[in-house]
Amino acid sequence: MILDHLDNWSAYFSLPAWREALEFARGLGPDAAEGDYEIRGRDIWARVFSYATRPLPQGVLEAHRAYVDVQAVLAGEEVQACCLAPELTVQEAYDPARDVEFFVHPAAYPATWLARPGLFAAFFPQDAHLTQGQVTAMARVKKVVVKVNRALLIP
Repeated sequence: MILDHLDNWSAYFSLPAWREALEFARGLGPDAAEGDYEIRGRDIWARVFSYATRPLPQGVLEAHRAYVDVQAVLAGEEVQACCLAPELTVQEAYDPARDVEFFVHPAAYPATWLARPGLFAAFFPQDAHLTQGQVTAMARVKKVVVKVNRALLIP
């Protein structure tokens, strides 16, 4: 997992896929139109959407194998968490058609943080992640999730 400011994205990889994904996210603002965007076909694509936050334990703890998730909040704030997927109990087995595996929440989350505009988090296949957590009360958030085919970032 990587958590950093969008201005620092180039410190991590020099691969073209990384640049395309992060520059796309960095170029969006709170007025970005919701929907799906193809950046490089289905190898790199993004979804902009809005939702209401909720208590973190009510969220979905998930991991992906085919794609790396690059997430950036465009408006609002949310709590996010990350756990090492191999250390968790599987709640719902991996579904390759949806590229998702769900996990039982642990007693405590090893890493939590406040996601806000200007930051990004990159979740790799070993990173079970939980997002959409409320800070103090339910609030509206707009976010972009850029999906990058893992083969473009991980040899």
